[in-house]
Amino acid sequence: MRVLAGRASKATVYRCLGLLVGKGIVRRVRLAEEGGWKYERVAAGDHHDHIVCLGCGKVIEFRNDEIERLQEEVCRRYGFKAAGHRMRIAGYCRECV
Repeated sequence: MRVLAGRASKATVYRCLGLLVGKGIVRRVRLAEEGGWKYERVAAGDHHDHIVCLGCGKVIEFRNDEIERLQEEVCRRYGFKAAGHRMRIAGYCRECV
C-alpha cells in the first residue's frame, strides 16, 4: 500500500483510527488529564503502563512483572476476575523538576 503524505484529511485519519480501534488493532489512551487521546498499537502479550510528565508531556512506557503479580494477587484475594487494566503514573521528569 502506498501512502501519499498530505493527501488525507483529518476526518479520514480519525475515521480510519476508529475502524482500527473497533478491530482491536490500536487502542485509545488518555495520558494527560487535559490532553487529548493518543493511539497505540495493540499486540498480544505487549501490555505496558505509562509514566507521564505533567511538565513537558514526555511519556515513558514500562512493564514491571512485580506490579503485574501484585495486581493478580489483589484480584485473587477479592475473588475478582480482571479483564485488563491501565496504569498511568503522573509526575515530573528529571528535566522538569
